Amino acid sequence: MAKIEKLPSGNYRIRVYDSQTGKRKSFTSKSRNEVKAMAARYIAGMDDRDSGRMTVQQAVDRYIANRSSVLSPSTEREYLQSAKRDFDDIGHMDLDALRSEDVQAFVNQYAKTHSPKTTRNAYGLLRASIQAFRPNKYINVTLPQKEVIERHIPSDDDIKALLDSAHGNLRKAILLSAFGTLRRGEICSLEYSDIDGNVIHVHTDMIRGVDGWVIKEIPKTAASDRYVEYPEKVIEELGIGEGRIVTCTPGTLENKWISCRDKLGLECRFHDLRHYAASIMHALGIPDQYIMERGGWSSDAVLKSVYRNVLDDKKKEFTDRVNSHLDGLLS
Repeated sequence: MAKIEKLPSGNYRIRVYDSQTGKRKSFTSKSRNEVKAMAARYIAGMDDRDSGRMTVQQAVDRYIANRSSVLSPSTEREYLQSAKRDFDDIGHMDLDALRSEDVQAFVNQYAKTHSPKTTRNAYGLLRASIQAFRPNKYINVTLPQKEVIERHIPSDDDIKALLDSAHGNLRKAILLSAFGTLRRGEICSLEYSDIDGNVIHVHTDMIRGVDGWVIKEIPKTAASDRYVEYPEKVIEELGIGEGRIVTCTPGTLENKWISCRDKLGLECRFHDLRHYAASIMHALGIPDQYIMERGGWSSDAVLKSVYRNVLDDKKKEFTDRVNSHLDGLLS
């Protein structure tokens, strides 16, 4: 969908291109959501006029437009980017004439220059778009195998080195993630009003939408809406104030992280700080149910994959304990 403009009057405006008339239709409203909905309804009307024949690219574009009012900002942004860049090799084809062989050829070519995950995402949008307008069309495709992610979980010494090197927003962010399992978006949307004593209420997320970074409420029913109790020293470091605790976007935070991490010669991602926290709790014998609750995980699938990469320094400790026990049997 086209970009929404904010006018000097305070209203929002969006212009939709009509391929049949070659003209743009303008919609204006005081509400950003309403102007999006108006445009979506208009595009849906275009679908009704010429849904008899359409290209693959038209199907993808209209699939996104028809759902713009219900998609999350980050999902809409990802869909729009994918629609713009991913379907040059297949977008011109007639939707009715499309065969499984055509889609498989697209997947094979796309996978040569993209990761398995990106390939699966592009195919997922394509398949959903086909099904939306041709629900009876059968498409059978073999996708690339999922990648095995090699996790570089930092050690206790790595965390200490990172904290010694970081300052300001980055130091606060490392504390919030490594000591409390918070994600980047959760950290960057967190406010001082979310702190009550040693407990932080995690209920918002900063995500990148079509028009930039936005803060959204996490649904109350989601596991990510949670209360995390921190050590007193962490709360003291966060200090007292108003507004957001970490005053930068996830993108800026990531850049700060990469600079600090690379200076120390580490390979871990910022997200691996969450895995560090989970691994530490697991090593201390904390039940999985509590770890899932503290970290906002809805299942233990990720936790189990993290545990396969137990911290190196903890591995040595466990090995020594096992060998010491076995040595006792021989004495």
